[in-house]
Amino acid sequence: MRMGIRIRNIVPDQAVQTVGYLAGLDGFEEQPVPEKIPDMDEEILVMLNFTSSRIDELLRQLKKAGISKIELKAVVTETNCKWTFYKLYQEIKEEHDTLQKKKDE
Repeated sequence: MRMGIRIRNIVPDQAVQTVGYLAGLDGFEEQPVPEKIPDMDEEILVMLNFTSSRIDELLRQLKKAGISKIELKAVVTETNCKWTFYKLYQEIKEEHDTLQKKKDE
């Protein structure tokens, strides 16, 4: 909050909404919530309108505040704003897992 960042926590039943809707972008409407909500086992940090230096500063401040490292991070783009939040989560998790496997080799 010291950085003037608006934070929105996403609850599980919102995982079926588009990233654009959750980010408050024009042209995105709320979708009906299905009976089965997808599971998301890890936290994901999604940022909108952040420059590289602003991302670096946010990550430094989170570390300084003693907040556990969030492995999954994404920036809202013209493409992923149309995806459901869950699809974004899946894509970022898959990318992260692939990079981790390469590091471990």
